Amino acid sequence: GFGGQLYLREPDKELGLASIQAYNDWMTQEWCGGEGKGRLIPLILLPLWDPHLCAQEVRRCAANGALAASFLENPHDLGLPSIYSGAWDPFFQACDETRTNISMHIGSSPKIPTTAPDAPYMMTSIIMFIDSMTSALDFVLAGVFERFPNLKIAYSEGQIGWLPYAIRRADKVWLARDKEAHGYTRTPNPPSSYIKGHVYGCIFDDDTALICRDLIGMGQIMMEVDYPHSACSFPNVVEVATGLADIAGLNEEERYKFFRGN
Repeated sequence: GFGGQLYLREPDKELGLASIQAYNDWMTQEWCGGEGKGRLIPLILLPLWDPHLCAQEVRRCAANGALAASFLENPHDLGLPSIYSGAWDPFFQACDETRTNISMHIGSSPKIPTTAPDAPYMMTSIIMFIDSMTSALDFVLAGVFERFPNLKIAYSEGQIGWLPYAIRRADKVWLARDKEAHGYTRTPNPPSSYIKGHVYGCIFDDDTALICRDLIGMGQIMMEVDYPHSACSFPNVVEVATGLADIAGLNEEERYKFFRGN
């Protein structure tokens, strides 16, 4: 349960909100303050049961130096309003105004993708990106970036080599269908036009993303170490990152963006 789901499940919402605020104060003022200031990036949690409370917490924490908020890949799967409902617009508006990025981790929906109960975990490891992909499409097709042009979303551990196919397919569908009949009126421009400066991905071994970087945007791909999971590249971080860059033929400027700049 990523994204603060523990507090979403807490029946006492006053306790839940107080706990979230205490955590966020610690995150912004202690963990990412002091010696960590400027090096550690404060990521806050949200009172997910109320989008208006989410907006208030974003504004409160932004004033204390918060730069990002942890959210859910698919809130509908947890019994919350969908991205299409418009219910989250107060939260999106607050993020847009304060330049607070929305960060989502695989597993922030209540299900783990697989094909069958007896399928090996290898299957889940291969298709884990699916929820990240569908989440990004939700934000695009719901017109979120059309309404909130400063909003940025980032996916952790979901890779991003899937983006070129998904968004090129979305453009073809957008062009071929009657927009009124199929509910595309929220995206007056082609889906691909909403990617630049809005959708970011973290990769730990996704050389496909780097090979297809011109279709994604080199400024939107970030190196992920994933410490201390089994997929973690530590203690060989430099070798792994350099190897990915070599496979894709990144130049010096692109390497800087990938390793650190983005």
